[in-house]
Amino acid sequence: MKWFYILISLCLYLTQSSISQADTTLTITYRSPQNQDDKRKQYQIALLKLALEKTRNDYGDYKLVPSGSMNNDRALEVLKTQSRKNFFIRLSYDSEYPDYMDYVHFPVDLGIVGYRVCFISPKANHHLSPKPTLKELKQFTHVQGRGWMDVKILRYNGFNVHEINNYTGKFYAVALSRFDLFCRGINEIQNEFNQFSHIEKLIVDKRFVFFYPLPRFFYTNKNNKQAIERLTKGIMRAYHDGSLISLWEKMYSDSISYSDISHRQLFILKNPYLKDIDFDYSKFFYINREFDKEPDHK
Repeated sequence: MKWFYILISLCLYLTQSSISQADTTLTITYRSPQNQDDKRKQYQIALLKLALEKTRNDYGDYKLVPSGSMNNDRALEVLKTQSRKNFFIRLSYDSEYPDYMDYVHFPVDLGIVGYRVCFISPKANHHLSPKPTLKELKQFTHVQGRGWMDVKILRYNGFNVHEINNYTGKFYAVALSRFDLFCRGINEIQNEFNQFSHIEKLIVDKRFVFFYPLPRFFYTNKNNKQAIERLTKGIMRAYHDGSLISLWEKMYSDSISYSDISHRQLFILKNPYLKDIDFDYSKFFYINREFDKEPDHK
């Protein structure tokens, strides 16, 4: 009988220990890639893991869990309702977001996505001047994703922008000359061109690059305070010890080189939606020091 009680006590101890361990494991849910060929989220997932590893000794174990594929509207609804545990999504900053949202105070991509080169339709490619002006470019139509911050910025700067939800459909729409331009971050363009190279007449323009400040942050519901604190601490540690920069370069350097922006006409556009940011995000921005000429704003 004595051994029976000892065995029961041991089982209860192990069970309680297991429950206690589970309680201290932080679950972070991230937005899943659209499909197995979608590489847009590789860097952000790797950065989340890096930040969590950097803080393991402080906060304990963690789990990174994919959310399942969803569009922007659905992702924002999940963030609002907290139907996924500690759900984080990378979004461009917008001073008009609702007050239930909060973010990790670090620009995830170091601002690189603000350098925009474009897929161009065969029709526009034929008509565009070798050295285009901004006035000329404003005659062309743009396509962007529904709800993307780029839509608001481009419209503010006087461009004609159309929104469609389907990610893959945007590449076909430009190749078929339904729209003239589909502009992408220079960290994205190479992977996307390779992914969709089977689309006949898909062309990357070589003449110009837009730049507008576009800090993107890990957003979540403001109630997820511990998760925000941990990711902030982990990301800053990774930035200061160089591991974040190493990851960033590994993921993006090839696409940056492919974009060859130092040989393009540079147009700087305004982003009026950055008010109310309460820290100096720009000090973390990548700066292309090869731009040694005065940019063309005309």
